[in-house]
Amino acid sequence: MMSEIDFSNNQKINYTEFLAATINADTYMTDTRLEGLFNTFDIDNSGAISVENMRMTFSKIGQEISKKEIEVILSKHDKDGAQTIDF
Repeated sequence: MMSEIDFSNNQKINYTEFLAATINADTYMTDTRLEGLFNTFDIDNSGAISVENMRMTFSKIGQEISKKEIEVILSKHDKDGAQTIDF
């Protein structure tokens, strides 16, 4: 169970991972909210979230994200191997 919610693979559950595991996805994951979240990361309006988009967005909110964390995110969501996440 831990490995299913430990997205950063650090053997710890951080606050964001805890919230993600406890929310009711049907209530909170509406198309409008997902599109808004996607647009928050797609800072260059390219229609895809790049590695640089992720780094810059996390940096704007005061969270540094490591290369390993970005690689983990991409490994779960990059469908075509282009090093981006498309909407």
